[in-house]
Amino acid sequence: MIRNNKLRDNPHNNVPEGSRVTCRTAVKGSPGFTSGQHYWEVSLRMSDRVDVKQSWWLGVTAAREIPNDYNFTPNTSNGFWFLSSSPDRADSFQVSTEPKFCFAFSERPSKVGVYLDYDKGEIYFYNVVEKSLIGSLAVTFTGEVFPLFNSGRGDTSPMEILLREEPNQSSNNAEPPEKTSDGTGQNQSSNNAGSLMETSDGTGQNQCSENVGCGGETAEAS
Repeated sequence: MIRNNKLRDNPHNNVPEGSRVTCRTAVKGSPGFTSGQHYWEVSLRMSDRVDVKQSWWLGVTAAREIPNDYNFTPNTSNGFWFLSSSPDRADSFQVSTEPKFCFAFSERPSKVGVYLDYDKGEIYFYNVVEKSLIGSLAVTFTGEVFPLFNSGRGDTSPMEILLREEPNQSSNNAEPPEKTSDGTGQNQSSNNAGSLMETSDGTGQNQCSENVGCGGETAEAS
């Protein structure tokens, strides 16, 4: 349900998928993109009196229509590139790659920024309040992609789109939070944006536990 740039989860509990988040609650944004850099922000907390939203997806999709099928599994191989949050994962976000890959976090963000660099094939996810990089996806795009939003299920707070690049703006004007790095891929400070480099040991393996990134990593999308 969408009203005044706010997306709320489906209030009906009598659905085949139960509490599981599926494409049936996903929304495709417009316009679509075939080049350039684009940035948008989403609020995941209505006020300090309610908890931060725990169930959501944010990213982009190449799908012209979102499948209305709770058995459909969206992932990078069928044109869905997104970061997801679930109450079942208390310390990590998952990206839609196959195999599954997670980015660790210490606190759920109240505001997330998505930065798409279509030409370089990169999608970055930011914790806007902390000015830090959650993680990124390396992608090869072959056609038009659209912003993807999913408000999930079971949260009090809605998902609110706060900032979008206007269609009449130059795509080169879109800017993510400031990018700073100490050259190691680690954040210098919580007051600065995270590095856009991979935090790996040089072998392509994660420094953290298997398939769980330390935060600020790049996941390769097939």
